[in-house]
Amino acid sequence: MLSLRPILFILLPALLGLAGAQELNTLIKGAEATANSVEIESLQTTYDQTLGVFRAVGSVVVKYGETTVYCDRAEYHQGTGDIFASGNVTIYRPGNLSRGDEAVYNINTGEITATELETGANSFFLSLGEVTLPSENVDVIRAQSAFLTTDDSETPNWRIKARKIVVYPDRYVAFHGATAYVGKVPVFYFPYFVQPVNSELGYMVMPGYSDAWGAFSLNQYGFMIGEHTLAKAKLDYRSARGVAGGINLESMRFRGQPNFGRVQFYYAQDQTPNVTPGGRPRNQLIDSDRYRLNFQHRVYLPGPEESSLYLDVDINKLSDQFFYLDFFPGEFRYDPQPDNLVNLVKYHPRGTLSLLGRFELNDFYRTDERSPELALDLTRQPIFNGGLFLEGTTSFSVLAEDLAGFETLNIQDSITKAKADVNFLQSQEARATDEQLSVSLLRAQQQDLLLQLERTIDNRSYNRFDIFQQLVRPMQFADWLNVVPRVGAGYTHYSAVTARGLDGQLLESVDSLERPSLHAGVDLSFKLSRAYPGVRNRKIGLDQLRHILQPYSRFSYLAADDLSQSLPAIDRLAPTTKDRPLDVTRFTATDALRNWNIVRVGMYNRLLTKRNGGTFPWFDLNSFVDIYGKDPEFSREVSNLFNELRWNPLPWLTASVDSQLPLSGEYGFSEVNSYLTFQPKPNFNFSLGQFFLEDHPFFFDSNTTRLSTYTRVNDNWGFGTAHFYEAETDSLRLQQYTIHRDLSSWTAALGAQIRDNLGNDEFGLVFSLTLKAFPRVGTPTDLLNPTSNRFGGF
Repeated sequence: MLSLRPILFILLPALLGLAGAQELNTLIKGAEATANSVEIESLQTTYDQTLGVFRAVGSVVVKYGETTVYCDRAEYHQGTGDIFASGNVTIYRPGNLSRGDEAVYNINTGEITATELETGANSFFLSLGEVTLPSENVDVIRAQSAFLTTDDSETPNWRIKARKIVVYPDRYVAFHGATAYVGKVPVFYFPYFVQPVNSELGYMVMPGYSDAWGAFSLNQYGFMIGEHTLAKAKLDYRSARGVAGGINLESMRFRGQPNFGRVQFYYAQDQTPNVTPGGRPRNQLIDSDRYRLNFQHRVYLPGPEESSLYLDVDINKLSDQFFYLDFFPGEFRYDPQPDNLVNLVKYHPRGTLSLLGRFELNDFYRTDERSPELALDLTRQPIFNGGLFLEGTTSFSVLAEDLAGFETLNIQDSITKAKADVNFLQSQEARATDEQLSVSLLRAQQQDLLLQLERTIDNRSYNRFDIFQQLVRPMQFADWLNVVPRVGAGYTHYSAVTARGLDGQLLESVDSLERPSLHAGVDLSFKLSRAYPGVRNRKIGLDQLRHILQPYSRFSYLAADDLSQSLPAIDRLAPTTKDRPLDVTRFTATDALRNWNIVRVGMYNRLLTKRNGGTFPWFDLNSFVDIYGKDPEFSREVSNLFNELRWNPLPWLTASVDSQLPLSGEYGFSEVNSYLTFQPKPNFNFSLGQFFLEDHPFFFDSNTTRLSTYTRVNDNWGFGTAHFYEAETDSLRLQQYTIHRDLSSWTAALGAQIRDNLGNDEFGLVFSLTLKAFPRVGTPTDLLNPTSNRFGGF
């Protein structure tokens, strides 16, 4: 490499004959200043002192900062900072490569001026006739006679050729007189066409077929309103249900946070509202005018900057309880009963103060209303500087809960049937002789049932004040035994307790109830470890091994009155297969607190190895069991044996098993959920899941196996499958088959799905075509994946 400093000494003899000592001194100082930033490498380099021009010929390489120019010939003009390059010119800047026959690069502005220039950035490739490429911090780039593609090959399989293009970096590209080509065949002509850079802008379409929707076409056009609001207009057609559409508004300030900054409206004039996706008639009549209106936002106060005081708003108004199921099944599986709340929050490192209002906006859902609930949650924090910590919660709530509309109708139907049965049995009882006793017994049973139905609580409400505070003192003895005692006390007061039946009759009324509580507990644990530096096996990802064994136990005692007989609870326990928390501060079913005496005994096993210069968890196993002195839910003496296993030996092999097995026959059940992902060969990978549940007191038995595979047949073709098999019913619940075709810069996929919906098979077919090289860019012919949240799933 030849830098400017050596050039001075090569030219020194000639310079001595042309200039005096003072002139030579000045020349050397000026050239040294340039030498600190520009380097020239070539077969022959000369310097014109009069013009201040360096000329280089033959395999020229000019470097300035992070920019490198390759060419056959070059001139560098010190005065202007221009580098004139010609002959096989290549200009490299980080993230950008430009090629052409002639180009001018200015080191002061970073601007490139050229004719017949090929350039690329962020997987865009452009061929430009006459263009000026400014520096990185530019607002607009203009070019004449250009074409654009994302296929980096001599013969791109698609391109857009335009008389003129205007590029607004990170925003959009405007084409004037544009023709779209597939290969060499022109397929579209656009006098004027704008393509946004953001994948959610511009036009997108997803066609397909399913038994639930018939033939469908989901269409979306994204555009900006101002600088901070992304709008998505939707117009969809489903042959089984008709035309639907709406608009979504999303705040760009909350990008990446799907729960804030969005408004969604969608309306459908449904042709078949009373037919389920499986084709069966519904028991309830649904109006054909169906809609959703959703508003989720966070407002920082005083704003607009983020602060510790903010207001969260989550409003979801639906026309009926089946709307998500019929039109947005992906959202239905994720959140079948959306909430409605407003929450004012003040955050502090020591705790959170919140004022929550939850209300019933959709009367077809059962909702616990809080109007309002004021809560203070204190995080664990030191007090008295003596190793003692305090944590706890305090709240005041005005609570109410109504039955859902369909629940009320179902119970009223049952009451009507029970009354008819009682009247019939009374008529039979008058005639009965030998069978009088059995008829009377049946009538008595039906009357008891009728009484229970008529006393069904349709509305329950009360006010509740609740406080619980706990002291924690972590300690360690003999540098190995960890002891964490806890002691806490709480008080709950209920007032204006009422419960009303379906006819509005007052079934229960209590002026005041109270429940003091006392909690005590202690955690014990210690660690044993041993290193095995000689254990190495690359096939299973082992580079040395350390085994850590941590036995632990947690004792929890709670004394609290059982109010279940006198309180129509709202915050109650829900059926689950998970273990209940033993810490009162994390127990959210406040109304269900009652005496317990539990010891949790467990063992934590961990195998650690070295990977990527750090410690890596190769294997984890947590096993524990609860032993009951007093069971708050049932009459158990011991819980199931819980095991939580994680194995991560290699990037292409992971496994997990969560299981619980009964240790006693009474109230015990079995659950095993296991999952494996494995890529045995570079062109084949699969995932296998098995989910087993048996003898649960509330949930049905299930034995489901899920298998998904992907096979890369060659560089251009791939094949994917997914199957769900339910052994309890001996049915293949779901089949999915997808063919993938690699089209260089594009990926095409054709997918088919068959679902067994309680004996009725549902069929679906979807085609997608997406840009592989630059998936952030949407094009006019984008056909999106059917599972995309942009369209609500399929």
